[in-house]
Amino acid sequence: MTEQVFGAYAITEDVAANRPAVPSAPNGMLAIFKATDTGLMSVAIGGAWKDFVPAENAPFTAGSVLFQGTNGIKQDAPHFFYDAVNVRLGINTNTPLSITNANGNIIQLAGTSAVGAGLGGITPTANIEVFAGNASSFIYSSTNTPMHISTNGTHRITLTADGSIDMVTTSGACIVPRLTTAQKNSLTAQNGMIIYDTTLNRFQGFENGAWNNFSLL
Repeated sequence: MTEQVFGAYAITEDVAANRPAVPSAPNGMLAIFKATDTGLMSVAIGGAWKDFVPAENAPFTAGSVLFQGTNGIKQDAPHFFYDAVNVRLGINTNTPLSITNANGNIIQLAGTSAVGAGLGGITPTANIEVFAGNASSFIYSSTNTPMHISTNGTHRITLTADGSIDMVTTSGACIVPRLTTAQKNSLTAQNGMIIYDTTLNRFQGFENGAWNNFSLL
């Protein structure tokens, strides 16, 4: 039991092993116990004892982002970390290399709300996955919807679900790869390739197993 001493309350003290069962008490009653062997104070809440840990002695790693776990406040420093010196947040890493560094094979973005002029007024409606593997990396959409790229708040490129590419501009142009003849000849060429040969100053395409100049109309 506790007793009032000079306007405060004395707390029941004993070794942790002797901490009594959580009392069955009405709302508003506070039961406090201090373990003399660990130095921790406990309070009875919701039918269980909860330890008070002084902030200076909290068992947390510097930089850990704390979150509410099943049994109280938790940390997972290797996977959820804030670098206060460089102002960086790490997800699945404790050494973030950028403002937000999410380290993993797949990052999934999902949303149906408009994101404003940053995408030219386009509203995202599909899940997007960014995948980085050992052999290849790609951006994947799980629905039959086009993907858009915008710059300076203006819609520039649309990739449709059937693979068509639509480039939108009134002040720019499509620039094909520019290679010297030597660089061109070092390619593993495939039918359908288009380049500009800077040695010959000619547009060329790889057709029927050979490089050919584009004919002038």
